[in-house]
Amino acid sequence: MKLDARSFATARQSLRKVDDPLLRAMLWNNLWDSVRDGDLPLNDFLQVAQNNLPYEKDYSVLGDVIGKVDKAQDYLNLMAPGSAYARRTAAALEKLSWTQVLANKGNSNFQRRWFDLHLDAAASPPALARLAAMLDGREKAAGLNISQDLRWDILRHLSRHSYPGIAARIEAEQARDNSDSGQAAALAARVVSPDPQVKQEWLARIGDLQSKLPFSRIRTAMGAMYPAEQHALSEQSAAERLRQLPLLDKAAGPVFMRAYGASMIPATCTPASVQRLAAAVEDNKELSTGTRRALLLAHQEDARCVAIRRALTVPLS
Repeated sequence: MKLDARSFATARQSLRKVDDPLLRAMLWNNLWDSVRDGDLPLNDFLQVAQNNLPYEKDYSVLGDVIGKVDKAQDYLNLMAPGSAYARRTAAALEKLSWTQVLANKGNSNFQRRWFDLHLDAAASPPALARLAAMLDGREKAAGLNISQDLRWDILRHLSRHSYPGIAARIEAEQARDNSDSGQAAALAARVVSPDPQVKQEWLARIGDLQSKLPFSRIRTAMGAMYPAEQHALSEQSAAERLRQLPLLDKAAGPVFMRAYGASMIPATCTPASVQRLAAAVEDNKELSTGTRRALLLAHQEDARCVAIRRALTVPLS
């Protein structure tokens, strides 16, 4: 569905006034598709979300749009990690989501969805300190259940932002939760840290097909290696990962390559990155079907990210 210019402008300004949740969902999808097609600046979409999302009363629509906002933040962090606009946006979403966490204390489902957004946006020292205090029981959000899985989500987020003392916190939580899922969560929390030494260590382990580590652990490490804002760390090994791709594809099985293709093909939202992936597509026509598809998708998404960046109407600096 494509909106005409007048309907498009009305949707941007008055989404919360649409009574039918199905129609609201369709309009949100249209706006997001417009971002991905380069017709709507990403910054406009984020402003529409901030203006309208607090009024959303449908659980499914709320979850879907929060997912789109999370992806929008990933795009921003890929484009220019730590840029002034990305920081301002994160701060605004951090404040908005925390306000809604507190406001929805009587509705645990809505409250959890807002907390998920808060956890994705939280980057300021006060917000990170509040998350740590929630783990320690020194701060609470009335109605919010901090389950074991959520404790690990918080720890992973703190590690992603190099929170002071995070290594000791992960070790203590791992001792407390000795389950298989707890061990995997501890591994993800360690690997996601923006530490070049950690990245090098796990790159070697992932590339070692003779490793004695269970594949489930290797897959967990792959998924945690390069969150969007760790642009520079990803770039350090990007060329080498692409060089290794055909070798791994021949030596490893499809299960390994499915995980590798989803997480380890470098796409860093620059024209040079798009060109590098285009060359890899051209040079690696003998890849297995699944790996080649992952490479093509990575190239397509990287080109889309660059196009979204060009459509921005605010400076990133």
